[in-house]
Parts: sequence; C-alpha cells; structure tokens
Amino acid sequence: EVEGDTLRQRTNPYTFTTAGNKIIIVRTVSKRGCTNEEAFSYQVEEQPTAEFDLEEVICYPNDIVAQATGGAGVSRTWYVNSTENNTGDVINYPTDKKGRYNIRLREETSNGCVQIKDKVVTLTQPEASIRDRNTILCSNDLLVLALKDTQDVATVQWQYTGYQNGNSSEDEV
Repeated sequence: EVEGDTLRQRTNPYTFTTAGNKIIIVRTVSKRGCTNEEAFSYQVEEQPTAEFDLEEVICYPNDIVAQATGGAGVSRTWYVNSTENNTGDVINYPTDKKGRYNIRLREETSNGCVQIKDKVVTLTQPEASIRDRNTILCSNDLLVLALKDTQDVATVQWQYTGYQNGNSSEDEV
C-alpha cells in the first residue's frame, strides 16, 4: 500500500498517521526522458501515549504524586520544573514550598519514538494572617479579628487562650 500523493517537487515532507510497514516509491524522469524508480521501506511504530493523572491543586505540604496511565513497554522519565526527577510508572515528589510546579512525563519506546505530556499543579495553603496585629491591648478592649484573604478558605477556627481555659469558635467562610 502506498500512502501520499504524486508531487512534482524536490522535497516532500510527510507524516505517517498509522503504524505498520510503509513503502515510498520515488519515480523520477529527467529532461531527456530517462526514468528511474526506487522504493524505500519503513517500519512505522506506534507513538507512546504519555498520560498521567494529577490534581491541578493540592494542599501544601503534601507530596506531588502521579501515576502514568499510558501503555506498557515504554521507558518513563519524570521531570519537575525541567529537572529530571526519577524513572518508572510513579512520581512521588516531596515539596519544599508552595507554588506552581510543572510536571513532565517523557515516554520512549525501544525504537526511539517519544511522546511528552506536561501538566501544572499548584500547591496552596490558606494564609493564617490577621489585618490588625496590634499586640498590646488593655483589658476590656474590643479586638476585631478578620482574615486578610479568604479566597481559598472554607472554614476558620478562632481559638483564644487565657480566657476560661480557652474558647474557640468555628465559622463557615
């Protein structure tokens, strides 16, 4: 089976979209009418399917854990922020700070076919900060506590020490 078109140009970039034995036949005719025909045979291999599951947002200080879900028979290399981390089906990367991490999986077959998949994960943690940090108060002063940023906060618990062995409240945000 021959795939492709007959062209009248010197180069013919072509991409095989299916695996299997492929033949390319090149026919040339000189200006004097001389002809030549040559066949070139190729074994086209399937591309690996680099794929993995990874949550887009996870809580810090949890490790980044991902499992490759592509096919078997490939070598896998994991990268974190462009630095090679480990090989195998699973990555378990201990994090040392909050922020965005680029996770890359590179799969390669024994014949050198390569596919790369990138995903980004964000490690987040709600900030426990207070707007007014005046640390000196008089007894019976009213202290108004409010969080600076509640965008990623689902609940907040306030705990007061030194008052009737501690007092606390929990509120939905």
